[in-house]
Amino acid sequence: MTNTFVEERGNPAAEPERVDGTAESRLYAVRSRTAWHLTETEALVAADVALGRAPRAIAQDRGVSVHTVRTQLKRVLAKSGCHRQIELAVRIRQL
Repeated sequence: MTNTFVEERGNPAAEPERVDGTAESRLYAVRSRTAWHLTETEALVAADVALGRAPRAIAQDRGVSVHTVRTQLKRVLAKSGCHRQIELAVRIRQL
């Protein structure tokens, strides 16, 4: 199953929910999305990084190339002001 957000219809302010993720992953995705104005996909990548997942594993799970995930990760780093994945993971856990 792919990792996607599902939003409650009729309520655009509803918190997105990760279909196959854990509560911790959903929390990280929602917080990072709100804090840094990330897209849904960027927030999912950020949450996976916060959980210690490597870009290759993230790409494999999503059925996309590692290049795609790295591009998304670069955007997340730019929006968050972080310079490294570990810094991003720490900052997300502190949100």
